[in-house]
Amino acid sequence: MKPLTSLLEQAAAALDAESRAEVIVFGSAPLVLAGLKPEEVNDLDLFASEATFERLHRAGAPLDASRPDMPVLRVGPSIEVFKTWPGVTFEEVSSSAVVARGSHGFRVASLSHVLAYKLATNREKDQPDIALLRRALG
Repeated sequence: MKPLTSLLEQAAAALDAESRAEVIVFGSAPLVLAGLKPEEVNDLDLFASEATFERLHRAGAPLDASRPDMPVLRVGPSIEVFKTWPGVTFEEVSSSAVVARGSHGFRVASLSHVLAYKLATNREKDQPDIALLRRALG
């Protein structure tokens, strides 16, 4: 487990200003930033538009070969940039993403979009997060 603050700092250092403005914090990190989970996470998941994803890849961010199920770039040892997420589109997530306290200037996905993703994948490991999100969103 790693402190989210450290991962956000690493992401800010790894991405140019244009990319930082065009990616959205996704996965479990929004739950941490909302105070629903402890500060530590396994990794930092970022969501990028197709254009930003392709630009990062052309600039040298390698595709994660361990993720053949979906296109994922590695921009740091524990920082992944996704082009797609089940259950949501980038446009939907981007339309309501905002900079949150502690996000180091990154926009953060809404909890409702994180819930939509976690429900779409319905993985066993996400069940505690699903329960937290359902309680938080009432």
